[in-house]
Amino acid sequence: MNLVSIILMGIGIVGALVGMSKQKQGAPWGQPLAILGAIIAIGAALYSFYGQATGNSTNAVRDRELRYMYIQGKFLGEAVKAAAPDAKKVAVLVDPMHIYEANGVKKVTPTEDEVLKALRDTLPGVEFIIVCKPMKKIEVQKQKMPDGTEVDMPFMPDTMLTGADFMQISKEIKKADVFIATSMLPMGVPLKQILGQIKGVKVALTNTGSLNELSEVFEGGDQLIAVVASKNSADYNQDPARDDKKAFDQRYVLITPSDYAAKIAEAEKQN
Repeated sequence: MNLVSIILMGIGIVGALVGMSKQKQGAPWGQPLAILGAIIAIGAALYSFYGQATGNSTNAVRDRELRYMYIQGKFLGEAVKAAAPDAKKVAVLVDPMHIYEANGVKKVTPTEDEVLKALRDTLPGVEFIIVCKPMKKIEVQKQKMPDGTEVDMPFMPDTMLTGADFMQISKEIKKADVFIATSMLPMGVPLKQILGQIKGVKVALTNTGSLNELSEVFEGGDQLIAVVASKNSADYNQDPARDDKKAFDQRYVLITPSDYAAKIAEAEKQN
């Protein structure tokens, strides 16, 4: 965008200067050329400014969300480390689109999101087992972009984890000491039933399951060790604070076995 603007501004300035010179020499087309050149130069400058402003705004939103994601993973990882300090293997459930291309082919280098990056940073020396919905083929739809080009968009129900999918990947999860879900668990399946398939494995979740389900599971034993839930009162247009703990508290609440009753009661009041 800036290259195009520079070229147009150069053409506009040259045209304006030539027009002014010819106008002084009495050429009848001098003044129109000078005006046209000035319009082109000013228009190119405005075009460049608008592009930079729009790009900076988009980048700011992206950077804000990436920081929130990292902070979410950081505090979940710290909770896991505190509750299971001797854990050697951690299974992490991730969005399948980090593992598969839209056409269903596995990526050579799976994309690593900020939550997983934070977990790796917070749990050094731990072996990570990455699991996701087993996918052989994704129904692909075409979406037309503003510039007229078409891109592949996965059909979202094809990426959603089912109870049968979880049963299949539970074999890998059982190899770990801790299971962390950064992607949604099967919808419509009771949380207690899901966790029952991986008995003996400690569990940490990010914003999944109803509050009532969490309360039941926390009371049922020591399998669930931490949950990061989103605050209903969070302002999603607010920039994160510089301090990580303050930034975490802007959007999330960490629920653990020691404080789940109070935290869940507080969240229910907000509802």
